[in-house]
Amino acid sequence: MDEKLHLDINAKMEQVALLVFPEFNQQLIDNMCRELNSIVELYHSILNENTIYCSGEWSGERFKQDFLMTAVWSIREGKQTELWPNLKKVSGDLIIDCIMDMIESAKTDMSSDEVVAKGLVPKVIGVAAATEILHKYYPKKYPLRKRKSEWALAQFLYSGDVSKVSALSYSEFISQMEFLAYISDNLCTSKGLKLPENCRFFFIDKLFVKMAEHQEYCNSYAGQDQLSEI
Repeated sequence: MDEKLHLDINAKMEQVALLVFPEFNQQLIDNMCRELNSIVELYHSILNENTIYCSGEWSGERFKQDFLMTAVWSIREGKQTELWPNLKKVSGDLIIDCIMDMIESAKTDMSSDEVVAKGLVPKVIGVAAATEILHKYYPKKYPLRKRKSEWALAQFLYSGDVSKVSALSYSEFISQMEFLAYISDNLCTSKGLKLPENCRFFFIDKLFVKMAEHQEYCNSYAGQDQLSEI
């Protein structure tokens, strides 16, 4: 990457972080990490073979109601769309099998694109939901990919051209997010802050969300939030 462009991205990351996080300090990062750790603990307690298949506690219907519709943001936020009616029509057991196949495949050397494909269920589990589940189970390895993150990544690396980000495979998207994670880590270090490795993608996602909501960027993001999740 061109050195000047690299410096420009460093400067933009600092500008955005200080803009959207008025109190950019260690407490902010620690709170994020605690939130993430709590989420990861929940996901690990449910998405394991003993709990899902052996305990008898998780029927397909309960999984849809008490996990997907409550603990997966991308699905919870689709309540007012066709997503929830579609979800109610699809077998919960089928969804469980697809998600568990994805979770187990992520432990292998399978490509990230193939891993995500394992978890997709037409009209119910899209890329946004699948990558959210992967991120919350393996936060250091898989970043969330949704409309907001594609838009924000475009602001940093593609001069705002969202179509270029949308054209990336998930593997390519991860590479770009790893670069931003590196930039974020450098920014925190320069401020005397410690950003744990497993929290870097979560930090970036929080920054993306705040960025889209901020008055300086909301006009640019307008329209993206009207699209259904990927």
